[in-house]
Amino acid sequence: MNLQELGAILRQKRDEKGLSLDEAANKIKLSARVIKAMEEGDISDLPHPVYARGFMKSYAEILGFDKVELAEMLNKAFPPSELDEEPEPGPIIKATSNRERNGFKILNLLIMILVFSLLCLGIWFLFEKFKDSSFDGIKQTYNSFFSNSTDETNQTQQNSTTQAPNANNTQEQTTSVNTTPSLPNTPTVSTETTQQIENITQTLEVSTRRSTKLEVTIDEAQTEKVDLAKNQSRVFEFKDDLTLKMSNPNVIKLKYNNQDFTFDYIAGSGEKTLVFPPSATN
Repeated sequence: MNLQELGAILRQKRDEKGLSLDEAANKIKLSARVIKAMEEGDISDLPHPVYARGFMKSYAEILGFDKVELAEMLNKAFPPSELDEEPEPGPIIKATSNRERNGFKILNLLIMILVFSLLCLGIWFLFEKFKDSSFDGIKQTYNSFFSNSTDETNQTQQNSTTQAPNANNTQEQTTSVNTTPSLPNTPTVSTETTQQIENITQTLEVSTRRSTKLEVTIDEAQTEKVDLAKNQSRVFEFKDDLTLKMSNPNVIKLKYNNQDFTFDYIAGSGEKTLVFPPSATN
C-alpha cells in the first residue's frame, strides 16, 4: 500500500462520517491544506515522512481506525528506510523572554528621556545666550543715545550763553539809534463803545424764605405786583432805576448786579421800600 492508497482510505472514512475538510482540520488542529495533501497522497505538501506519519496516525485515530490495522497501513505507506532519514533542521529561532522585552522597553524609554533632556538643555542655552547678547546691545544703544543727547544739550546751552551778550549789545545799539521822543497816546472813545455803555442793563435778584408780595417799578414806567412762593427767586432787569416795595422785608434776600445787598429795617415795621441804584435815601 502506497501513500495515495492510504489517503484514499482516509478520505472515504471521512466521507462516511460526514465531515468536511474544515471540520476534520478543526478536530485534528491542522490546516485543511495538510488534510487534503494526506488524502491525495501529495508528499510535496507534507512535511518530512516522520512528521507526515504522525499526522496521518492522529487523523486516522480521529476517524475511528483500529490501531493494529492502522499500524500495518502506516508501515506499508512509510517504509522504515524513509523514516531512518533525519529531518533537516529548521531555522533556529531564539525566543525572547518577557524580561528581555521589558528591558528593551525600559532602555528605549531612558534613551528617549536622555535625548529630550539634552534637547531642552540646548534650547535653554541658546535662549540665555541670545537674551544676554540682546540685552547688552540694547544697553549700549541706550547709553549711546542718551550720551549723544546730553552732549548736544550742553553744546546748545553753551551756544545760547555765548550768543546772549551779543544779542544784548545789538539790542542796546538798536535802542540808542532808534530812540526818539514820542507823544503820549490820547485815549479815544468810539461811538459804538458809548452806545454799549448807555445800553448796560442792571439786575436785581429777589429771593424769599417764605411766601411774600412785592411791588416793582422799573425805570419809572412799569409797575408790577409779584407774588413769590416759599424759597422762590426772581431777577429784574432795568436801565436807569428800579423801586422795590416789600411787604415782609425780614424774609427777603437781595443781590444787586450779582453782589449780595444788605439793607436795614425795623422788625415789625411792615413794608420796606428800596430804590436802585442805591443812594443815601436807602
